[in-house]
Amino acid sequence: MLKLTKVDPFPQEASRTLMLSYHIDGSYPMPQVEQTVRRVEAYLEANKEKFEIETFYSVWLNDEAHTRLYLKPKGEAKLPARQIMDDVIAGMPEIIIGKPNFEFEQSAGGSTSFTLQLSGESTEQLAGISREVAHRLSSVPGLEPVRSEAGTGEQEVQVVVNRATARHSSASRPRRSP
Repeated sequence: MLKLTKVDPFPQEASRTLMLSYHIDGSYPMPQVEQTVRRVEAYLEANKEKFEIETFYSVWLNDEAHTRLYLKPKGEAKLPARQIMDDVIAGMPEIIIGKPNFEFEQSAGGSTSFTLQLSGESTEQLAGISREVAHRLSSVPGLEPVRSEAGTGEQEVQVVVNRATARHSSASRPRRSP
């Protein structure tokens, strides 16, 4: 039996990593989408300290774009993530081809969508779990289409380097070609 749980409409609030979605209305030439993203990036860069942004990166296609913001860690933060999201949106330059925000995606028909991200150490186990979750969610009336990105080639890899360990290993030494 599938148990439904309450979904927090602002899941990014608890995190110090935020995803800004551009919610592009339609499809545009890549240079136009890139120009829009670069404009937002310039705004974020100019306000890096104010928004407590350590770094950010963007991805875009002709019909969608996203910028991921990595904020200062909680121990160094002065502002909660919710406040930063509100401040970013409040001062953002006007975007003609979309409506950037940190909320769930809004489709043309007015429906909403969400993404569920699974984290763990075993890629094989996560792929199996994601397919099972997608299968179970697809039986819930009103949730469609439900899909798993496991096996689609969509991957994100984060590498955290322990500098002390790396300093004592060959990882920190430059390799020379023979």
